[in-house]
This record gives sequence, structure tokens and C-alpha cells, in this order.
Amino acid sequence: MLDTFLIRPVRRMAEISAMIAAVILMACAVATAVDVVLRNYFLGGITGMVELTQLAVIWAAFLTIPLGFAHESHVYVDLITGAMKPRLRLHLRNFAMLAGAVVMALYAWWGARQALVQIYSGERTLTLGVPISYYWAPIIYGTTFSVVCVLTRYLQLLTGCETSESPELSHEL
Repeated sequence: MLDTFLIRPVRRMAEISAMIAAVILMACAVATAVDVVLRNYFLGGITGMVELTQLAVIWAAFLTIPLGFAHESHVYVDLITGAMKPRLRLHLRNFAMLAGAVVMALYAWWGARQALVQIYSGERTLTLGVPISYYWAPIIYGTTFSVVCVLTRYLQLLTGCETSESPELSHEL
């Protein structure tokens, strides 16, 4: 039940978010290539390309962060944890998940505060006049949705709705 109404939809949303990020990066790569050709062979490049690239990259980065939490697929080094007993490793994993949720929540809160400052001041980029708050939106989305993803994953582990993502812990306990 929990799997159908919470875990799967959250994971699917994280996957869709990451697919959107991939499309954004592909569009950014094409636009950059066109800009280079225009600069080298014609009169000039695309106006505001640096701003557009920065905006695209920040969107792509923060759209993909929740997927790492949803699939619990962040890179880690098990130099120390590899020597731990399975139960201790499980407790450490749970602590790390909750710490990750707290850190992401703090980032979201900080990002929202910064975005409000930018909105109230009306700051815009110099070349295209893009509101600076557009740069904060992906940070707020990515960090907030990361909290949802990590807490959903944690709930999945607590309730035993475990799938095959981490068999190394499930069979050792």
C-alpha cells in the first residue's frame, strides 16, 4: 500500500525530474555548439549565452539531486563501514539518511530566504534581464524534493517495503 501510493510516485517523479534535466543539458549543449559556430563563422554569437548556460546547468544539477536520494545511489566509500557489523552499518546508514534530510531542509530554507531577497529587490541579470530568482527556484525545488525523497526512502526501510536497491544489508541482518 505504502509502495503504491507514496514510494513509487515519489521515485517516478524523481526520475522524470532527472529526465527533464537531461533534456535541459542536451539543449544547452546544442545551443552552445550553435553559439560557437556563430561566433567563429558569422558576425556574432547568441546574446546572453553565458547567462542561459548558467541557468540551464543549475536547473539540470538541482533537478537530478533528488534522484540520488530516491534511489539511495550517492557515491560513498566503505573503507570504515565495510569493517562494521551489519547492524551498526544499518544504524549509521539511517543516521546518514536523516542527516541528509536535515542538511537538504536547511539548504531549502536558506535558498528560499535568498530567493525572497532577490524577488523583493527585483535583481536581474545584466544581459538578458532574467530575474535572479529564476536561479534560486531550482535550488529550492531540488533541495525540498530531496528531503521528500530521502524521508520516503527512510520510511520504506522502516516499514520493510524494501526492494532490491540494497540487498547487502537485507540479507546480513
